[in-house]
This record gives sequence, C-alpha cells and structure tokens, in this order.
Amino acid sequence: MRHLVKLFFLFLGIPLWALTIKVASLAPVGTPWDEALREVAQKWAELSNGEVEMKIYPGGIAGDEIDVIRKMRLGQLQGAVLTSVGLNKIHPDMITMALPMIAQSDEEVSYLLEKMGPRWEGLLVQKGFVPVVWQVAGWVNFFTKVPAYTPDELKKLKLRTYPDEPEMNQTFKEFGFHIVPLTQNEVLAGLQTGIVEAVYAPPVLVATLQWFALAPHYTTLKFAPVVGALVIEERTWNRIPERYRDPFRRAAAEAAEALNDKVKEVDEKALSIMKQHGLVIHEATQEEIAQWEAISREGLARLAGTLFSRDIYEQVIHHIEDYRAGHEDR
Repeated sequence: MRHLVKLFFLFLGIPLWALTIKVASLAPVGTPWDEALREVAQKWAELSNGEVEMKIYPGGIAGDEIDVIRKMRLGQLQGAVLTSVGLNKIHPDMITMALPMIAQSDEEVSYLLEKMGPRWEGLLVQKGFVPVVWQVAGWVNFFTKVPAYTPDELKKLKLRTYPDEPEMNQTFKEFGFHIVPLTQNEVLAGLQTGIVEAVYAPPVLVATLQWFALAPHYTTLKFAPVVGALVIEERTWNRIPERYRDPFRRAAAEAAEALNDKVKEVDEKALSIMKQHGLVIHEATQEEIAQWEAISREGLARLAGTLFSRDIYEQVIHHIEDYRAGHEDR
C-alpha cells in the first residue's frame, strides 16, 4: 500500500516531502528588495518542483537583524537578507565589505566581491551561515542642513549615526566627526530641533522619510556601498538536495543583479523628485574625493587590528589598488 501511495504522489508531480525555509527581511512589502526576494522564492520552488519552499517574513516583522540572527541560531528562522550591519554581527571582519571611501564605483565593488567573496564566505561559514548570494543595492550619501562637501566642513556639523552600528560609530569618531546616534524614528525630530544637522543614507530612504526637507544639501560623493547577502543557516543549506544548490545560487545571482539595476533607477528617480522640491545637488570634485579618501585611509589604518583584522583590511586595499592600476581612467 505504501508503494502505491508513493506512486500516486509521483504521478501527480507532488513532492513526497518539502523543505520550508523561513527567511526574514527588513524590506517592506512591495519594495524592489521585497520583490527580488519573492522572485528568488518562486524560482527555487520551480527549480525544485516544490521540494524547497521559501516562506518570507518581510518588513522587519521577525525583528531587527540582531533578533533575526539569534532566531536563526535557535532554529526559529532558517535564513535572512542581511545588510553589512547584520553580517558584521556574525563576524566582525565582515565590516570590510563596506568600509567608507574604499570602493568608489559599482565596478570596484564587483571586483572586491569577486576577489574577496570566497574569504568573506569562509568567515560566515565558520559561524554556521552560508551566503547564497552577495547583494549590492546602491550607495550611502550625505545630506546636510548647510553645504558640507569636505571632511573639515562635515566635522563642524552634528552627524546622525545608527545606534546599532557601534563599529561605524567608532569609525566616524576616529575620523574626527561629532556623532549623535539616533533611531530612524528620531531623525526627523532631531533635524527639526537641531540635535543633528547631517545624515548619511541612500537617497530613496531620505526621500521616503522626507529628511531632505530639513537637510537639503546633497553631495554625489559615494561614501559607502550598500551591500549585504541572502544568508541561509548552514544545517538548512545542507538539507537542500545537492543537485539544486548551484541552480539556486544562479537564480539568486540573477535576481540580485536585476535588483542593483532597479535600485539605481529608484535612487535616480528619488533624487529627481527631491531636486524638484528644493534639494541642492553638488557634484563632488576630484579634490573633495581625494580629501575623503585620505581621511578614510588614515582612520581605517589606525582601526585595523582592533576593530577588524589588519590582514583582511590590507587584502581589500590591495585589490582596490590592483583594480585602479588597470583602470587609471576611473
């Protein structure tokens, strides 16, 4: 009788078992990030004929990134889309993925991921997590109350930073900035009262939260890339039949590439709309970029060996310099 039941399900094309992977994301429903993850979920289900299903918990309903990592370790979740902030909570050297003023173009970020990806993946696997795909989704820029385009000009302002990013806060202090950690919900009031006078964030976030009305000066300087990964808990990844793993990675990589293009469009549209409503856009000069790169290299060199491994930092710098040596027209 048991064999007849198996044959019945096989005839109908219904899998005899299904692995459900619960994946958390901070991205709100309907955003490009959410849509990309749902596309991956659909592709995985199709590729596995329903043997592997992804159940998505969007919009932070599963908690912040620290909560999500804890729940993955407890087995309550099996995966998450994490930013560099969350990845850094898994291993402190993951901060080297998005160090300020190191990479200055999408091409440089892609080159770093190609060269450093295996080592970064190894750091996460050591801790029991498998990065299925790296994700690049735009850049972080400065928005200020008054023009502040050089490090010395920004040092005169109170810069909003993130309370849950102690490593980045330490980095800003090393650079000599006056930081004021505020949660996202506190920023608008902080700008209104003068508690903060500058923010750094992707343009689409600044537009969505209306911060630009109180911080209307924007520089095109690419301060840091927005990078992250779709991470699956290692035991769960190993339960996925091996024949599906490479196709799953390829499907996720295709979605991530399309997402990066979509985010560029969204950021450009956000900047256009903000400009129509008073945003002043300043094209960063080569001299200004050089000043930022200098203060970054000096500060990060002092932090290497304490905040993150000197060895991995020097590898990142080596690869950036190697790339630029072959692309001197950047």
